[in-house]
Amino acid sequence: ESAIASSLPVGRLLEARGKRKAPLVVNVHGGPHAAHCPTPWMEMLALADAGFNVLWVNPRGSVGYGEDFARAIVGAWGDADASDLFLLIDRVVRRGNTDRNRIGVLGLSYGGYMVHFLLGHFPGRFAAAVSENPVTDLVSEFGNADYGTDIGRMATGKALPSDSPDLWLDRSPYAQIHLNEAPLLLLQGDADLRCPPVNSEIPFAILKTLGRKVEMVRYPDEAHTMFIGGRPDRRIDRLERIVGWFRQYLR
Repeated sequence: ESAIASSLPVGRLLEARGKRKAPLVVNVHGGPHAAHCPTPWMEMLALADAGFNVLWVNPRGSVGYGEDFARAIVGAWGDADASDLFLLIDRVVRRGNTDRNRIGVLGLSYGGYMVHFLLGHFPGRFAAAVSENPVTDLVSEFGNADYGTDIGRMATGKALPSDSPDLWLDRSPYAQIHLNEAPLLLLQGDADLRCPPVNSEIPFAILKTLGRKVEMVRYPDEAHTMFIGGRPDRRIDRLERIVGWFRQYLR
């Protein structure tokens, strides 16, 4: 493991065993006001063991670097943090750790939001993606989620969809997902109240209608954080699907 020195943002790279250059998977944390710690998550270790380099980053919006840093994305989800993610990805490419055409992206919750945002707003930058329990439609989230009214306000800076319908649409990643051609795997807990299944169903239906490579796996009775509290066999299945997806489309 080696730290990538940068004051804005902060990132760490877990290198595949014995390999400096390998396909890269970028893991985006949820929240958005959360942060990756130095310890890699289980899927990062599984990916590294399977021969991938893994980059996990604390872009603007993350906590732990001051209030201004954390509030930099309030009302403008996806702008500053996308810029920071690409800054670190470019650094990894320049260091010779990966090729630009073998980069994938992975994220849960707000990380899933960013997966869809990046695929739709920057088509062609990623060769494969895995989204887990994402937010993709802020209006559906507003009416269905346990925290949806606050999520919409944080993403847009507006309290109600009617305050600025165009802005709520612009900040909903499904609106641009039709531009994506990278294979996308959607993992969704059926009992998720924070990011209900409709958030996965909409992009799945759009991409399936367009004939793109997309798959959705729904886990019965599983909630938002199945990866730490779900049934053990389903947690194993999740890891196997993540690794298998990137093996298929980044090699």
